Amino acid sequence: MKKVFVLGLEPFNLTLLEKFEKEDDVEYHEGLTCQESVDISDSFSLMEMVRLVEERMDQYGPADAILNYWDFPNSCIAPLLCKRNGLPGPSLEAVAALEHKLWARHAIERAAPEASTEFCAVDPFGARPRDRVKIDYPFWVKPFVSHSSYLGFKIENEEELAAELVTLLEPGSTAWQAVRYLKEGEMYAAGGLKLIWEKLDSRFPVKPAMDQ
Repeated sequence: MKKVFVLGLEPFNLTLLEKFEKEDDVEYHEGLTCQESVDISDSFSLMEMVRLVEERMDQYGPADAILNYWDFPNSCIAPLLCKRNGLPGPSLEAVAALEHKLWARHAIERAAPEASTEFCAVDPFGARPRDRVKIDYPFWVKPFVSHSSYLGFKIENEEELAAELVTLLEPGSTAWQAVRYLKEGEMYAAGGLKLIWEKLDSRFPVKPAMDQ
């Protein structure tokens, strides 16, 4: 029997998983509960969470696979677990390249330029960041790496930009935690604690969930 450890497992998705395989073929275990995946603080330790999952793998394993059902931090924990335990899975660098908005936009620009829109990297800690950006309103302002669109803002004018930059520059925000584990790496030439400004693309309108 194969044993799969799931990060962010909860009853609804467990029911879906068990439909893919016969119950005697695969056994699913909680690597992290949904609650443990969601309730993280600004001072959480990524590696402590990795070790917690490994303790459960030692207790109920050995593990044949890691499956993730959640956003950050699980999206980073899963590749770390795979690498540390010799299991198949994407590298942390590959995951980071997709979750890092600037790297992802450059990849889209290379692979599918027709789906790309105008964007640029901005250092929000520099003097008068708006003066260094040529993108017209409206646009999105987002951290390079975030969680569930946390600290992403649609900006319509100068007043909104000034107000949201105050929020974005709050020290110690959870939104910055994802990048701190990678910021010494080669891929960080652009810097981690920065923002992407991205032009709204009318070809792909986005509506609030309540309007859908």
